[in-house]
Amino acid sequence: MIDNNFISSQKLIPDPLLNLVLKSSYKIEEKIGQGAVGSIYRATQLQTSYSVAVKILRASDISVQAKARFFREAKALSKLNHPNIISLFDFGATETDICFMVMEYVVGLTIDQIVPKDHGLPVKVIVEIMEKICSGIEAAHRQKIIHRDLKPSNIFITNTSGTNSDVKILDFGIAKTLENFNDENPHSTKEGVVLGTPSYVSPEQIDQLKDIDGRADIYALGAILYYMFTGSAPYTGKTSEVINKQIREPISNKSDRFKTIEGQVFSPILSKAMSIDREDRYQTVTEFFNALYQGCLQAKLLKDSKLEQQAPLTNFLSDTNNSSNINATTNNSKPDRIKNMSFTIRNKIFIVSISLIGLLAVGIVGFIYLTTGNSSNTSDNKQQSNITNIAQQGVTNTEILMGMSAAFSGSAKELGRQMKLGIDTYFNEVNDNGGINGRKLNLVSLDDGYEPNRALKSMKDLIEDRKVFGIIGNVGTPTAEVTVPYSVEKKALFFGAFTGASLLRK
Repeated sequence: MIDNNFISSQKLIPDPLLNLVLKSSYKIEEKIGQGAVGSIYRATQLQTSYSVAVKILRASDISVQAKARFFREAKALSKLNHPNIISLFDFGATETDICFMVMEYVVGLTIDQIVPKDHGLPVKVIVEIMEKICSGIEAAHRQKIIHRDLKPSNIFITNTSGTNSDVKILDFGIAKTLENFNDENPHSTKEGVVLGTPSYVSPEQIDQLKDIDGRADIYALGAILYYMFTGSAPYTGKTSEVINKQIREPISNKSDRFKTIEGQVFSPILSKAMSIDREDRYQTVTEFFNALYQGCLQAKLLKDSKLEQQAPLTNFLSDTNNSSNINATTNNSKPDRIKNMSFTIRNKIFIVSISLIGLLAVGIVGFIYLTTGNSSNTSDNKQQSNITNIAQQGVTNTEILMGMSAAFSGSAKELGRQMKLGIDTYFNEVNDNGGINGRKLNLVSLDDGYEPNRALKSMKDLIEDRKVFGIIGNVGTPTAEVTVPYSVEKKALFFGAFTGASLLRK
């Protein structure tokens, strides 16, 4: 229930942060959200006039632990670049000790705002949402980052164009990298209160074990799946009651929906994902999602004509009057089995992608011939050695690792996604036929949002940190203007920069 008196009183108190300009770049425009230790504002990036979301907390008003969690979230996000994870543009602290994070700004609703109470969402919609959540979380796990606070209110469904929608994973505030897990007890405050959300936090987090791993997120994914399927949390009651149930009791299947064919599919998946003993759970996010998808597919829940005619996800947003603004935003590719549920192939882009693959195949075969073939004289050996030193990264006896920086969010995201779909499709075909000289092609794709600064950051990440063999494709001239000079400087292979001849001739 909304307290109008509280809202009126808040309007009488001027917010000192409004119209403040951070780092001479971000002008605070309006407050759009409030958290336990910080506030979310819509701001304008002055150089581009784009709207961004800024998360702010005053260091003077919070504990040292809260400040540490704030910057832990920023550092975790800075390592991630994925279309289904909130994108971080900037973070830091001002001279007056205002801590801030700058993220992408989107409009939409959280999962708990769209799920009908007590009867859940259609299966097809559930699978579409879970596919994107799992894709983002698996990308985080590959970077050895676990979220630890996944819940419906931290999963944001964004409005895009037409009937399109997308998923953003929010709030990495208590995320932790596995490398530095022992630097502090990240599971509780000084008062011993467990960090995380009852009904979604794993039993091992409640027990405050020190070796929390990705299976804690898998437990939470199961709890979110339960919520989307039934319309209610897996456990209810006061916090102590919830914790006791999670530790000692299996999940309930009292919902009438468990009596249906859908329930016969979902029940064992939920039970395994939310097993009290993490050794009994799915061990990876991919394993969890594959079980969900294959179960629904085999039961013909995704092929049923009634499910195909269900209103698309965007309709659940447009039918709700409480649409809200919130901030949102490394590699990964979505599970191949359901890519066609999320995207459609435009023939032109697909053909262009295949053409790029043809050029790539010629380049790779030539490289392998030069670096592994026998040379007949010393001069040839020296030439071979020089080529190997320049281009050998990204190639092993079993793998050829390629990189891609393209728009998977923003105005050009459909172009980027269709291009990636074409590349993935052909890579799979090549790999199914033995790869290239026995080497499998693997693609690391990063989202640059069609923004030059992000594209350059992605290129540096791919070439310098992930050490890919080469880059394949980008969306257009604004990003190519910064990525092409960088690739030339680094003598990196760059296949198919989508831009005009005038830029490529520079």
